[in-house]
Amino acid sequence: MRHVYNLRDLGGRKSTSSANPPSCTVRKLIMFRSSASTYVDAEDANFLSKEMKVSTIIDLRTKLDSNASLDQVYQPLLLTKDMLHDFLSTIQSSDLDRSKLQAMVNASQTSTSKASDDTMSTTTVDDAVLPKPPVFVADSLEPIAAVIAAEAPKPKSMSSTLAANPIFAPRNVRLVVPIVSAAVTVAFAVHFLQAWPHTFFVLAPVSLFSIFMNWICRLLGLKDLDVVEPATHKREILQELKETDKSASFVASSSSSSSLSKEPAGHLPFKPPHADASQGMAAKLPPNVVDALAAWRSWAFYQVRIQFMKSMGGAGGMYTLFCENAGRRFGAVLRLITTRLYFMPKGSAVLFHCQSGKDRTGIVAMLIYYVLQVDKKSILDDYTISHDFGSTEEHRIVLGIPRCLWPTQEEFQQNPMLAEYYGSPRYALESLIDHLEAKYGSIEAYLDSIGFDEGWRNKLRAILYEAK
Repeated sequence: MRHVYNLRDLGGRKSTSSANPPSCTVRKLIMFRSSASTYVDAEDANFLSKEMKVSTIIDLRTKLDSNASLDQVYQPLLLTKDMLHDFLSTIQSSDLDRSKLQAMVNASQTSTSKASDDTMSTTTVDDAVLPKPPVFVADSLEPIAAVIAAEAPKPKSMSSTLAANPIFAPRNVRLVVPIVSAAVTVAFAVHFLQAWPHTFFVLAPVSLFSIFMNWICRLLGLKDLDVVEPATHKREILQELKETDKSASFVASSSSSSSLSKEPAGHLPFKPPHADASQGMAAKLPPNVVDALAAWRSWAFYQVRIQFMKSMGGAGGMYTLFCENAGRRFGAVLRLITTRLYFMPKGSAVLFHCQSGKDRTGIVAMLIYYVLQVDKKSILDDYTISHDFGSTEEHRIVLGIPRCLWPTQEEFQQNPMLAEYYGSPRYALESLIDHLEAKYGSIEAYLDSIGFDEGWRNKLRAILYEAK
């Protein structure tokens, strides 16, 4: 995979439950996690689908990231609040039964055949025949919502859910389940108000100064220091990736004595944090003035993130806010994963991700591991893999940050909160686990509270356990 970063398999770890065989392990090549699929090209999309057998991509971000190459292989669908509510209220773990499913499908086809004969076709998966939903191709959220509202009426029962909801379609889909809901946004706002001295006297001033420095850089034409238009940087990064891909074969074929051969194929070369003053009014400024502006802009950029982490009490505090205010969303993600694995043909895999593939993705992976009864040490070991990814050039690409604003390794070491913001230190997830166990008694009790009870957990275990 050239443009999918922080990618790894959740399989291969052993279950520690005495109720399972001692050699029971989590199946490999069926559950993957990664960073955002923003820069996936046609080759990557086909590799995901054909080689890795990924039939379901679950995006935990707020917006559907338009990607023409990915949309050619995976049907994109933003799950609105109403669709999530219908899904959670109509399907239970007991519904994941082949005989019951077939009866529901037959009932659904009988009741909808007259209305759908001229407009819908059918697709077969295993023994179930499901109506084929419309294909959603969208450039933004609004067209998707409009198409869903027009062509997929709210399901009132399990039967109508099967007929109308693409979640159950036996084809490749890309489902967007926003973890950051209105409740999470309000919770963050309340948190910052409660921490008002730090918010108003530290975080707010550095944020305003960062905005001011960004405006100055835009005015002077310092494009490299402008982070107001991420779409612009996305286009520039795509161009960088194209140029890198073109040179990758040359890098790979260079002799071992060549300095180029020491750089991994497909890895972008390092660029020193220096502003480009070749355009605009900045071209007339002395180099030392430009460097000073760059230094102040970088300082403000870093300080916003450092002070944000201090206000949250570190990544662990942020994770706690997520779990306490987006629990039902996390429960919906776990149900979606279980449902998709059940409906798709044997051997199909699921990939879930957020932006960096460490925070929201890390929480989901932690909950899945607890469902599968993997030991805490292994869970934390998997989570901390993303910490090394946090300071890499690939992470900068995923976030769309200009190179001159990306911290150096020395700056990461000097600012632990900055390293924590971009990374995933072991103690962050450990503090979340400790909080959930202290408040709910166990992670299993927390899973019960978010709608992923023992019935659902047994279904997921039945799919993912591999006894040897």
